[in-house]
Amino acid sequence: MSNIFTSNDPAGAAADQLFLGTVIVANLLADCHESGMEGVRRGRERRAAQQYADELNAARGRADELGRVAIRAVRHVASLEAEVSRLKAALAQRQGYIDRMNARAKAGAKRSPAETGQFGNGRIAQEGSVGVRPRHKRGTRAIFVVKR
Repeated sequence: MSNIFTSNDPAGAAADQLFLGTVIVANLLADCHESGMEGVRRGRERRAAQQYADELNAARGRADELGRVAIRAVRHVASLEAEVSRLKAALAQRQGYIDRMNARAKAGAKRSPAETGQFGNGRIAQEGSVGVRPRHKRGTRAIFVVKR
């Protein structure tokens, strides 16, 4: 390369040197820009990976909590099913009693004072009151408590 002071064409030599300097600076700027963009890309990937890990941990926590809620719900349903079966048995027992009383009433059988809730004098007994049945054939009296 020639020096602008010793060259026959100093303007051309200056232009050549200016062009070479510009190419070097442009190449340096392009390299710096590429490095900066690579850093930005790596930062985005790191943040996206961290965000994914955070969301995954949060989802696992929610899944654990939902699992515990589901277990509690299943236990509650099981207890409700047990209560339903108990109530069905009690209902069947009471319906059987009602059916027997209806059959007895249709057959004309007389009900005892304990079943009617009446004392021997015809008064209606209140719940929890104590009464004495009239004498049986054997000559004994029975004491009963009215429950409704």
